[in-house]
Amino acid sequence: MSCRCPYFILHGGYDVLGVRQADKVYQYAKSKGVDVILKYLSEDETGADHCHHDNPTIGQKYMADWLAGLFGIDEKAQLAKTLRPIF
Repeated sequence: MSCRCPYFILHGGYDVLGVRQADKVYQYAKSKGVDVILKYLSEDETGADHCHHDNPTIGQKYMADWLAGLFGIDEKAQLAKTLRPIF
């Protein structure tokens, strides 16, 4: 039985724990037919530290954008609705 849940692995490229485990998880998921994306954040992007401690916002943005794409959510349209006046 294959997994139908896609994976998004977002990892700091200079994580103090290294990147080997993230690559291992990616390779394993790929070998099992999982729809998987692996993204390393670089020092230039910031967010390259463990758990993106040097810029947690960038990690949150990448994850939110991935989820919006996965579920077909138009983020700009949702934001426009939120900012629309009540009256």
